[in-house]
Amino acid sequence: MYSDLNEFNRKPEPYSRHTTDMLWADPWIAQKMLKVHLDESTDLTSRRSQTIDDIVGWLDRKIGLSGKNVCDLGCGPGLYARRMAARGTRVIGVDFSAVSLDYASSDAAAHNLDIEYREADYLIDDLPDAQDVISLIWCDFCTLPPEKRHTLLERIKGMPNPGGTFVHRLGVSR
Repeated sequence: MYSDLNEFNRKPEPYSRHTTDMLWADPWIAQKMLKVHLDESTDLTSRRSQTIDDIVGWLDRKIGLSGKNVCDLGCGPGLYARRMAARGTRVIGVDFSAVSLDYASSDAAAHNLDIEYREADYLIDDLPDAQDVISLIWCDFCTLPPEKRHTLLERIKGMPNPGGTFVHRLGVSR
């Protein structure tokens, strides 16, 4: 019995379990996660609207968004995608949460924005090519185990147009 209790209380090794897809795919949990992402009182999940506005404004000043093809990886409820589309980009949002994508699609329609949302896992599903900007703005990269980070970076290499830009965690790589 003591060995069972000891095993039960043992912390797992970092990255030994990857449960992100389960969290976002479960309808009940995904609804709760979406609610937190839309909570304007905190920057702990998605950023507050003003912060997102500031980030997208910075991106626009840094790389110019108008007329560009942008793929927003891990777009969630489309908070960044909507703001980029409003600045004249052609946006494809990729996420594996149907709940978040339903919200994003409704939100885009309410703002009369033509944003393509794809329910997909950016680690395994087809990703769009010929992109001028690939964004992974929220901290998805940090939550991935090292081997999945490598996989994602390898997959991103095939996405940009010549001279394309990869935006991650508020950094820009060309």
